[in-house]
This record gives sequence, structure tokens and C-alpha cells, in this order.
Amino acid sequence: MSSKKQQRWYLGGVAACMAVCFTHPLDTIKVHLQTQQGKDSIAKVVRNTLKNNGLLGIYSGLSASIMRQGTYTTARFGAYEVARAKLTGESGAPLSFPLKVALAAGGGAVGILAGNPADVVNVRMQNDMRLPVAQRVGYRNVFHGLATIVRHEGAAALFRGLQANIPRSMMIIVGQVACY
Repeated sequence: MSSKKQQRWYLGGVAACMAVCFTHPLDTIKVHLQTQQGKDSIAKVVRNTLKNNGLLGIYSGLSASIMRQGTYTTARFGAYEVARAKLTGESGAPLSFPLKVALAAGGGAVGILAGNPADVVNVRMQNDMRLPVAQRVGYRNVFHGLATIVRHEGAAALFRGLQANIPRSMMIIVGQVACY
């Protein structure tokens, strides 16, 4: 019987998808605060969002948020854990801290490459209700958003913001993964 350790890196992606179901309303309100023209308080933004769009308004973009977490988190943990397992082999010997940092940074880059398209759709869906009706994108869900962007703007539009997201993701994952 083998005593080989079972990898369960995919559970990080599952957990992130579950968590975003609870944190997404806060992210939506954050986007509204960041994109507003005035200086409304958080309470006023929440009140206006609920009044104008109902309870589902604060969940606008949830399908994209779930896809983002599913792709981004699963890919980053997977890239890190698979590379770590290859380097440690059967021994399971601990890696040096600089090597952990390098693997985590690589995992962060892989993760955001996988997650950026859904992130673009997510931000657009969250901000949509704040726009005048004529300017709204009107994505029904993440898949409709992805297809619409590719059809009207080209596939490269799914990677907008990647230049900032790659180093951001690398730093986050180094802090989260390399230090444990």
C-alpha cells in the first residue's frame, strides 16, 4: 500500500467558489463606490442598489465571479502544488523559501491568465446597473458576456488589465502560499 500523499489542491477552487457567494455583494458595492461620480456613503450605495435593482442587484455578476474564482484559484493552487510535488518527489522534502516564492509567483501568473476573462465580465456586470440604460452591456450571465465580448471586441479584450493583474496576483499568491 502506497503512503503517497493525495493532492487536493482543487478544493481551494471549490472553497473560493463557495466563499464568493457570500462576499460577492460586498464586491459589487465596492465596484459601485469606485465608479460613482459623487461621494455617496456605503449605506447610501447599498440602499440605492436595493431600491433600484432589488436584492438580486447586489448579486449582479455572480456567475462571472464564480467562474473567476473557479478558474483563477484552482489554476493558481494547481500550478503551485503540481510544481511543488514534481520538485519534492517521493521524499516530500521541504522546499527552500526562495523556491516557494518562485513557484507561488508562477502559480499566481498562471491563475490570473485563466481567471482574467471572467474578471473582465464580472466587473462589467457589476457596474452595468450604474450606467444609463443605453450604455448597459446587458450580459445575461458569464457565458453570454464572454461570447459578446469576443464577438464585438475580439478575444484580446478578455485580457484587459492583465498587465496590472499579473504582478498583483503574483504578490498575493506569494503572500498566501509561499509563507505556509
